[in-house]
Amino acid sequence: MVSAREAAHAGDGVEAENLYQHAEHFYLAAALEKAGMQR
Repeated sequence: MVSAREAAHAGDGVEAENLYQHAEHFYLAAALEKAGMQR
């Protein structure tokens, strides 16, 4: 998340969006695993 915020602050919207999407995927996977729903 920090890297995404830094990229956004630097004006690199494409890289920021890429990093935010990776973070979202990681958090979703972690939440599913914690809930015992990971495949």
